[in-house]
Amino acid sequence: MIITSKEVSAELRKKRRAAGYSQEDMAGYLGVTQATISKYERGRIPDAATYKMWLWFCENPPIARFEINLDGRNNQHA
Repeated sequence: MIITSKEVSAELRKKRRAAGYSQEDMAGYLGVTQATISKYERGRIPDAATYKMWLWFCENPPIARFEINLDGRNNQHA
């Protein structure tokens, strides 16, 4: 079975959107620009490592950053 670049691009876009990421989010995770993500989603095929990382981030979202308020002051500065 032969998979076209168009099919690969559509699958990458579908997985990114299903994970709830913007192109900017994905670019940050992969260490590329948003323009590069756009190119991948329009037919340019990423290298194998980038492709695997893309799929990994879509299946394993980074832990959201959060602040822990230990003193109960609602982030008030002294």
